[in-house]
Amino acid sequence: MRRRHFGPILAVFLVACGGSGDGGGRGGSGGSTEECVAPGQGLSQACCLTHGGDACGAELFCAAFDGQEAATCHAEGSRRDRTSCLEDRHCASGSCNVDAGLCRSGRRSLCDPEIGRAPSPTTGGAVVCVAATSTCFPLGDGASGSICAIDSDCQSGGACIDNYCVFAGPRTCGGGEGTGPCAVDPISESCLECRVRSFECTEGCNNILKGLIKCVEREGCVFPDEATGEPGVAVACAASRCESYLCTLEVCSNALCSESNCY
Repeated sequence: MRRRHFGPILAVFLVACGGSGDGGGRGGSGGSTEECVAPGQGLSQACCLTHGGDACGAELFCAAFDGQEAATCHAEGSRRDRTSCLEDRHCASGSCNVDAGLCRSGRRSLCDPEIGRAPSPTTGGAVVCVAATSTCFPLGDGASGSICAIDSDCQSGGACIDNYCVFAGPRTCGGGEGTGPCAVDPISESCLECRVRSFECTEGCNNILKGLIKCVEREGCVFPDEATGEPGVAVACAASRCESYLCTLEVCSNALCSESNCY
């Protein structure tokens, strides 16, 4: 349930001296020292890997990236998230996935679970790649709507769904016959999906609906759907961070229209 439409509710990111490039950073001797340029080269200048750490000046490193035919000097921390790297000091995030040869993503940036996320640069704490938006955020405090990686990251009684801590909403949010997904398991993907998308009738509840939409937008639960370009919503984010608006809308809709099939 990583990406969902909001439906009717919301219509509304080396060679030191020659050789062929391979698109990533490369090491090696780079040819004989007679062919190499002098050590201590400046930013963007050609450099020779056989000089090791002396190939470039202070706070620079020598490598060939992104199809370069020859190695040049790069600034430490200049490699962007998910681009080629050889070690941590190359990356803006401060963390290189050496096995993948790519920089891990930093906080509030697009991420790829296969590459990973860099620890927080200020606290060293864990950072989570949020599934619905492919964006990195620091691990939360376990409260409702906070960022999580597994269920144990949430306070007792909560579940980690799509990287958001979700807790069971009050049974009084909606009527029903006791057979809907929320009656079976109030903390489940099927329940959250039903709650966020089940409003067939909102006439008379428009002000509450507007409040819910504003909350969803304010809390960063909206994202552009990659397939259609239409606005979509991270359902777990909406159901946890905007619980009061959602519950009030369910009660209003139930009173004016018919009982929800979610409960």
